[in-house]
Amino acid sequence: MSKSFRIRLKLPGHLRIGIDSDKWLLTPVDSKPEITLRSKKQGSPIEAGNELVIRGDGYSSEEEARTAGDQLRDAITLAFARLRIGADFGDRAPKGWFTEAGIQMLEQQTGKRVLNDVHGLMTFDTEPPPQFVATQADAILTRGKEKFVQALTLAFELRARLKPQDRIAFDLFSASFFKPSADARLLMLMMAVETLLNPSPRSQDVQQHIDEMIQLTNDSTRLKKEEKQSLTGSLQWLYKESISQAGRRLADQLDGQNYFDLKPRDFFAYCYDLRSKLVHGYLPRPTREEVDQAAVNLESFVGDLLSGPLLRQIKL
Repeated sequence: MSKSFRIRLKLPGHLRIGIDSDKWLLTPVDSKPEITLRSKKQGSPIEAGNELVIRGDGYSSEEEARTAGDQLRDAITLAFARLRIGADFGDRAPKGWFTEAGIQMLEQQTGKRVLNDVHGLMTFDTEPPPQFVATQADAILTRGKEKFVQALTLAFELRARLKPQDRIAFDLFSASFFKPSADARLLMLMMAVETLLNPSPRSQDVQQHIDEMIQLTNDSTRLKKEEKQSLTGSLQWLYKESISQAGRRLADQLDGQNYFDLKPRDFFAYCYDLRSKLVHGYLPRPTREEVDQAAVNLESFVGDLLSGPLLRQIKL
């Protein structure tokens, strides 16, 4: 039985691929396997939407179809990078699935074969032709009128003023709410925290030790001038405590609160570790679920840091 692969991807809202037909052949005519680019919306031109499907048909096994799909995804990635096009292949996107019972019910209602519309790469039997279905739920959170009025009234009465870095941190905090990706939300929120940091100078003994290392570096006859400048620049950063140390100290302001069942300083350390793994390409990559749970709790953590005097007086 012939096997197929299918890759569903999403372009940024402002980007389109300028093809005015609903299907574009990526392989030579009449060749097998056949690979096509299509709009996710059947019958709609490719240029009309930002959700696209690449499908390959005519493979002899599921393994062959999956290997071809993986190779094509890499090819798309290279092409898009060259054209400066971003794409979401669904690796970190929330999943919406119909259960097996739901699929069977839909097949009975439509009289057609039904498959879950996977955001990303999937393989399947080519025949009979499937219909792809997906679920989507957009949660709406409502803040109560009483708490809103109470918080705003108190903040106005206190005549609280923000420092410039507080305003920048709030901008980053706010921006995180508009990011659908869990990774982007966590990184944006950690940027907000880092904006609030004020690393303290290390002890006099530590600074003296750093001075000695800088002097040894400058006195070296084996190092080039550029290498000396690079090393001394890095060493000078050591005069103050690290971001990790400063972050834990900042988190102590929230002593008495818990986030993800962790004390504030431990929660910061946990999130900072996740941030480092994401930014520095650590493998295996933290799971989407792990990052999403951390980001949800980090929203509360950053909101509490920015609450100032309202933190202790307004109970949520």
